[in-house]
Amino acid sequence: MAKKINSRAKGAAGERELAAKLRDYGFEARRGQQYSGANGDADVVGLPGIHIECKRYEKMHPKELADAMRQAKRDARDDERPIVAYREDYKEWQVRIDLFELLGLIMEMSDNTDLDLKYATLSLPDFMEIYKDTRHCCGECRFQRDDVCSRGSLLKDVDIMDRACDRFEGR
Repeated sequence: MAKKINSRAKGAAGERELAAKLRDYGFEARRGQQYSGANGDADVVGLPGIHIECKRYEKMHPKELADAMRQAKRDARDDERPIVAYREDYKEWQVRIDLFELLGLIMEMSDNTDLDLKYATLSLPDFMEIYKDTRHCCGECRFQRDDVCSRGSLLKDVDIMDRACDRFEGR
C-alpha cells in the first residue's frame, strides 16, 4: 500500500519543486515567507510582478482551482498579477491566470520586443467554434445574443436562444 503524505508536507514539497523549476528558467525563486507564519505572502516568490499561489494535488478539482484563484487574487498586491501554479500527480505543472492578466503580460512583452504579439492566429474551424459559442446560438439561424425574440425578451440565455431557434427553424 502506498504511503499517504500529509497535505501540508505535500504543499511544501510542491512549493520547493515549483521554485526549482522556476530556477531552471533562470529566476531566483524560493518558497515565500508563509512557512514562518506570515499570511498573505505568495507561496513562491521570484517572478517580479507575479503573485504565485502554488497547489499540489493528487487530482485538482474545479472548485479547488477556483478557490485557489480567489485566494491568489485576494492576496496579490496591487502591482502583482495573481496566478495559480498547480500540478496533479504524474502530470506537468500548469498555470491558471485570468485571461485579461495574460493579455496584459503579452501586451507588455510586445512593447519590449520587436515581435508583434498583439495578434493570434487560429485555424478557421477553431475560430468558428469560438465565434458560434460566443455570438450565435447554433450558427444556423438569424438569432444572435443581443436579438429580441417575438415576446420582447433579450436572447442572452443559451437555453432561451435554443428554444427560439427551434421555433424559428420549425423544429
